Amino acid sequence: MALVIKKTSKTRQPLKKNTRMVTKSFDFGDSSSKKKFSRCHITYKTDGSGNAPLAVRYKIDNTSFKQFENVASSEFSNNSLLQKTNGKFKVAVFKFPKRSSGSKVSIKLFHLNTNDEVSGFELSNISFTYRGVNRR
Repeated sequence: MALVIKKTSKTRQPLKKNTRMVTKSFDFGDSSSKKKFSRCHITYKTDGSGNAPLAVRYKIDNTSFKQFENVASSEFSNNSLLQKTNGKFKVAVFKFPKRSSGSKVSIKLFHLNTNDEVSGFELSNISFTYRGVNRR
């Protein structure tokens, strides 16, 4: 997966208001088969601790971006928001709503319209848990 944020500065810049990153649509090598999506795992790190004003949304096929469901067991995600990680790589887990199926999925990370900056953000990996849906 490639995700590039173009900057003209040679130094690292914190993520500020109106920053957004959208992945390509992942079809997992077969755009004709339908898949049922259950989880999204995002490995990342930020500086500091507490809530980060970074929201995560998903889009299946050509629908609009939607919010994930809450996952009580995830320490680093809360209601589709990422948490700051004190400079260590952590995995945030997001849950797709039931009956979330389609042939491809895309993820959008964006900074909420607050004055809180996110420094030291690094995205390492985005992975999905899904299964193929048999056609009858």
